[in-house]
Amino acid sequence: MKKIFIFTTLIVIIILSILITVYFFFFKQAPLKYAQYNTEKINNDVNKQLKGIDLKSVRSKKHLIFEKSIQELQKAVEQGQLTYTEITAFYLDRIQYIDQREKGLNSILEINPNAIKLAKEYDKRPNEEHKPLYGLPVTLKDNINTIDMPTSAGTHILRNFYPNRDAKVTSQLKNSDAIILAKTNLSELANFMSFKMPDGYSSKGGQTQNPYGKLKISPLGSSSGSAVSITSNIGVASVGSETTGSIISPSYAQSVVGFKPTHERVSNQGVFPLSPSLDTIGPITRNVMDTIVMYNLMNIDSGKKIKVNELPLNALQSAKVGISKKLDDDSAKNIKILLHKLGARTYDVEVNQENINNAEIINNEFKFAVNRFSEENRLPFKTLSQLIDYNQRDKNKRMKYGQYLIEMANKTKSGDNKFVESQIKLAQNRLKEYQRMDNLDFIISYNADEILLPSVAGAPVITIPYNRDDNEEPQSLTLIGFKNEDNNLLKAAYALEQNLPKRKLPNLEK
Repeated sequence: MKKIFIFTTLIVIIILSILITVYFFFFKQAPLKYAQYNTEKINNDVNKQLKGIDLKSVRSKKHLIFEKSIQELQKAVEQGQLTYTEITAFYLDRIQYIDQREKGLNSILEINPNAIKLAKEYDKRPNEEHKPLYGLPVTLKDNINTIDMPTSAGTHILRNFYPNRDAKVTSQLKNSDAIILAKTNLSELANFMSFKMPDGYSSKGGQTQNPYGKLKISPLGSSSGSAVSITSNIGVASVGSETTGSIISPSYAQSVVGFKPTHERVSNQGVFPLSPSLDTIGPITRNVMDTIVMYNLMNIDSGKKIKVNELPLNALQSAKVGISKKLDDDSAKNIKILLHKLGARTYDVEVNQENINNAEIINNEFKFAVNRFSEENRLPFKTLSQLIDYNQRDKNKRMKYGQYLIEMANKTKSGDNKFVESQIKLAQNRLKEYQRMDNLDFIISYNADEILLPSVAGAPVITIPYNRDDNEEPQSLTLIGFKNEDNNLLKAAYALEQNLPKRKLPNLEK
């Protein structure tokens, strides 16, 4: 009997040891480290643009640019206090001394070589059509095609790849006379390389840092560089992409506003795919009004524009708001008090995310989506298998943390479309049930706690800076809407934001 007990105990210990080894080898995320792979090139590109610019004068106008909204910047230009060249130079200057210095934030991957030239051209002619983004610099996540800058999705193989045409959203921004200032770093392949890879790491750019705590607080991802660039005042806005939390998560971690619209309300054309059934493009900004300005330009439905100058402050009057039961008691109490003061009614809601499997949806779609995208865009690899083989030839440079996820996805023989459709239907029906039972207008949760359900359902989500926790890490309120009710959600978010404390800025001098 004693021998059986000892033998059983040994077996249990061996199994536990194996499980612990597997966890640390395959699943435990590696610690954050400083890694900047393009600093010299980026700084050289910035220096070329800033040659002949009076930087002392530009820096003296920080009070007119720093943390200012799109409307405030346009007003300053109209009044002759600023030029588009000064605004663009201000952001380029910040890239050098905040982002690409030694142990910098490393949110930027590429610089538009024509940024200052474009700004000077916009200064020569008035904004007669009153385009809201006219002459203003924005940044783009580096999985969005741009013909004038490489588009890498963070990979080594695409580090110098120039697409033959812009993504649809890039064209929309250019047609609005915005300046695409730079491309931002991201979690490689939209965070689909390996479980070990830290958020915000790519083989092309290295590691993006969270300015609220370098090496200590994850920037989250996968739109890490977009969120970091905006919280650091590099650009007026950024465009990210989300499959499950890739806009919302880094936005709350960097104390900025992130908006994931209803699926397919913004075109995915020309964006490196992860899961076409879930992939969604959306803006990251410093305030809700700027988010609305960006969404108006990106939304493919021209009849669904929101009148920015007519945003109601009473959008929460008589609103029915679900409060996630995941919120701690104090937070839920404070939020309810605020909402009641604004005329809303609140209902406690338990968001049911059981049996929603986004990972399996991605596994069903990724390989085939990448192969199609490669053919359509003439990438230097034709199939996912070729990308995997390329990475294997120099593991330290091309797959530092492994590529377990894409290797597993590559084993998929044929996508199970019925499974994907059933998952989306399940998620949509769950959300509709909340809407039907209590006639809710939206649900409030914390950070990215309830992001799975709306991501698979294709519903809109917006996160707004709220406060910091005991460790001084940013916390946000996240509003979950219902499909195709983006405008109502944005109006509610704007009304709520007006009654929240201003976001606390990171100490960028550290």
